[in-house]
Parts: sequence; C-alpha cells; structure tokens
Amino acid sequence: LPYDSITHLVTYQEIVKVDSSINSKALYANARAWIANAFHSAQNVIQMDDKDNAQIIVKGNFSVSTTGLGHFFPQGVMNFTLTLKCKDGKYKYVFNNFNHKGEPGKAYSSDCGPIETDEFTSWLTITKKMWNDIKIMSDSKVKDLIIDLKKSMNIKASDEKW
Repeated sequence: LPYDSITHLVTYQEIVKVDSSINSKALYANARAWIANAFHSAQNVIQMDDKDNAQIIVKGNFSVSTTGLGHFFPQGVMNFTLTLKCKDGKYKYVFNNFNHKGEPGKAYSSDCGPIETDEFTSWLTITKKMWNDIKIMSDSKVKDLIIDLKKSMNIKASDEKW
C-alpha cells in the first residue's frame, strides 16, 4: 500500500495532465459526473463542493469481504476521503483516511479502524489474514476507481457523441 512520507497514512495521489484544451471548469464538471456515476448518491458523499475553485471533497466507501474455510465473509465497508482539485489542463486526486467499519451482527466482522493498523484488539472475530485480505481488496478497489476516474476526466465537451 502507498504511504505518504509526511502523514504516514495510506495515500493514493497524483497530478494528472489532460488535454490542455480541457479547462478547470470542464474538469470540475467531469469530476461531478464521475462522482454521480461512481457512488450510489453523489449528494450523500460530497462533503465540500467549491465550483469557483474547482475543488470537491468526497467521503465515500466500498464493501469489503474475505474468504476463509471455504466460506465468503462480508467484512463491512472501507470508508475513505477523496479530494479532487482541478486546474486548466490538469487535476489532482488524493484518496486517504481509509477506515474500516465492520457489519454489526455479522460473524467475523469487526471494526478494524484505520487501514494503517497492524495491531488491534478484535482478533477474536477477525484474523490477521482476513485483515490483510481486506487491505489487498481495498488496494484493488481504489486502483479501479482511479482508472475509471482518469477515463472520465479526460473527456472534452466536444467528445460527447449523441
């Protein structure tokens, strides 16, 4: 997992250059459209929406699960923060603040807390292997979100086909 050397948090970040003809306003619109498609409810996940400065902060999550003893175990959700900042011809994304929440009442599902955690007290309901599986699944899901984001952000208004 990628760690930020300053915050020591798992952080996925990049400044992505796009076609120079795509201005900050268009990138902001692309970001809003991507959020609407990537999350169940854009209205529920957008925590800050600054159109004038072309910046959006999202509090999102995705489901995580593990397998063990030949069974599938839902393991709750991994919450995260996504910050998107847009400028003419480029944008920056930052995924961080990953925090696991278990599913109450489900077997083998406890709150594991921050993804950076290696030691915690809920080993009675989740094994170290399950926690590592959750981290691997989270890494994969974030990378899929990034791939999808990059495709969506590089769209020019003239590229839309009717």
